[in-house]
Amino acid sequence: MGSEHCCQKTLEIAHENNDLKRKLLRMRRALEETANQLNLANQRKKQVEKTICKQIHKTSQVLRKAKANLDSGSESDMFNKM
Repeated sequence: MGSEHCCQKTLEIAHENNDLKRKLLRMRRALEETANQLNLANQRKKQVEKTICKQIHKTSQVLRKAKANLDSGSESDMFNKM
């Protein structure tokens, strides 16, 4: 009876060990997938930031040019009024 109990316990432990190995494998896969998704999200974020910076730079250039045009137009208006 003692050895039968021992064999039963060994089988239970082996079964539990296999279950835990499968669970660990699933968790590793989930972690890897999550890491990949995070990496892709970070790449998209960097691309969006880069696009926004380019657009801000373009807008800044347009505003500077508009200001220069307005300033030069103001000087012309002053001379025309004299």
